[in-house]
Amino acid sequence: MEELTPVEVAVIGGGFSGMAAARRLREAGRDVMVLEARDRVGGRIWDPELEDGRTVLLGGQWISKTQTRMCELGEEFGLTQFTTARPGRSLLHTGSDFAPIPDHLPADSELDKVVAEFEAMAETVPVDAPWKAPKANQWDGKTLYSWLEKRVSAELLESMTVTIMGYMSQPEDVSLLHALFYTRANGGFGSLFSMGQEDAHDTHVFEEGAQRITEGICAELGDRVRLNSTVFKIFRDDDGVRILGEGFELRAKRVIMAMPPALTACLRYDPPLTGMRNSLTQRAHMLGRGLKFILMYERPFWRDAGLSGQMLGTQGPVHVGIDSTPDHERWAVLAGFVEDRGAGREFLDMSESDRQKSIVEFLVPAFGEETRSFVSYHEHDWGQDDLARGCVTVFGTSAWTNYGAALREPVGRIHWAGTETSTEYPGQMEGAVRAGERAAGEVLKVMPAEC
Repeated sequence: MEELTPVEVAVIGGGFSGMAAARRLREAGRDVMVLEARDRVGGRIWDPELEDGRTVLLGGQWISKTQTRMCELGEEFGLTQFTTARPGRSLLHTGSDFAPIPDHLPADSELDKVVAEFEAMAETVPVDAPWKAPKANQWDGKTLYSWLEKRVSAELLESMTVTIMGYMSQPEDVSLLHALFYTRANGGFGSLFSMGQEDAHDTHVFEEGAQRITEGICAELGDRVRLNSTVFKIFRDDDGVRILGEGFELRAKRVIMAMPPALTACLRYDPPLTGMRNSLTQRAHMLGRGLKFILMYERPFWRDAGLSGQMLGTQGPVHVGIDSTPDHERWAVLAGFVEDRGAGREFLDMSESDRQKSIVEFLVPAFGEETRSFVSYHEHDWGQDDLARGCVTVFGTSAWTNYGAALREPVGRIHWAGTETSTEYPGQMEGAVRAGERAAGEVLKVMPAEC
């Protein structure tokens, strides 16, 4: 067992939240060590570079101009933004064929009414304490699906579900209170669920890949980041914490856990965590199976036909497709998602080669014969990634009202980061950065008394 040199603060997790926390602590003059189980930093952001210079964005990639910390970091590390809000027709697949999505719905439409009601409810939910909303118990006792099905047609509900899945899992799994909190903290329903429009929540992408930011911070921290370092157990005593990992041991004064709540439950703690914290981690589970794929082409040929490259599918197997071509257009990109719903389940069970063929054939009627002439295909199933186990954290019914207060509350010398703990843009890279910086500030407030 290798005994590492003791540090003041250990950060477990080298994603955006952990790296942001470590950077803030290092800037404050603290001795910090990041322990990351993967052989890379970035967490659920993974942007491998190919030998020919192309970058494949296999994880989270979208931000917006209102996500100021990510914009600042991108500028600091010299990254180039481009927008995926493309002109042209967007397509909807309802199970039989593709049809254009109308640019504008009639005034006072069914969707307008339900969004207005939802937004009014969301305004009453405190983002720092959703359980204190006036109707918290009532809303947390039902799912988003059960609320929607009483207000919209079955056809509209299926269309809404496709977009909702991309951010919060299937509406049957999500507490209505969580949906209200999540959308308010992410700029509102209209912004969050209008991907591809200029005023939407997710409109911009870093051409080089957002992972370059975490790699830049890693370079700054140098040997303060330890990769391939899986942590198994955390001991706490009056002197600090003792962290046991795969072949190593590290002592620290305090520890920041920069992981999704569900993954923090995979570690053992001595003494045990509070019952509130344990119960929360069981009810804040990861979105199930979900795969992102990238099709690369020599040029964005679909634009010749007046298409935006965006498509939605209510029955699957491809639920979302979007033009993710950089402005330089030296290569073209169709990014897409296959979710664990409808025909998507069959695709997820296929071999990668069969899935590639099936995805391409599915998209041919939408974008044309040139869809078959791709340069390369790439995919990653985040649900099968043992160090992620999904993309998004889902709060089920009664999670917020019964156990939400434990989300950010330190347990002794253990502090909690991760995008899920953010009150601004939770679930996004922006939220991860803000949560990491908040947790670092929390530690800095108590550290002076111990020095």
